[in-house]
Formats: sequence, C-alpha cells, structure tokens
Amino acid sequence: MSNTVSIDLDQEIADKVNSMTKKELAEKMVIATLEAHVARQDVEALQTKLDKAEAYVEQGRAMISAVMERWYEYDV
Repeated sequence: MSNTVSIDLDQEIADKVNSMTKKELAEKMVIATLEAHVARQDVEALQTKLDKAEAYVEQGRAMISAVMERWYEYDV
C-alpha cells in the first residue's frame, strides 16, 4: 500500500530532515508509525465509549418519556 502525501516544509525542518541519516529517518518513521497506531487504538476506544454513552442517553430519554406519559395519565 503506497500513499503519496504532499507536505510543505519550512526551511528549518527541511534542513533538519536533510541532515538526518537513513537510520535516523527510519527510526523516526517507526516511532511515528507506532504513535499513529496507538492514537488510532485510542480513538477507537473513545468512539466505543461515546457510542455506549449515547445509547445510555437514549435509554434515559425513553425512560423519562415513559414516566412523563404515565404522569400525564394520572394527572388527567
């Protein structure tokens, strides 16, 4: 899988990258890849928590609605 991304670098960063050895660049790439993987897992975990929270909110709304309907029945 090969993705091409165009990135505009300022001169300072370009000079820093150009001065790095292949080994240093490879290490930075591995670190960035691992950090991205961990971040993706964190996002997935947070999305799962958000989905559960939304489900609880909907259950709560349904319960409140049911209670309010019964309340109006008793009020009449």
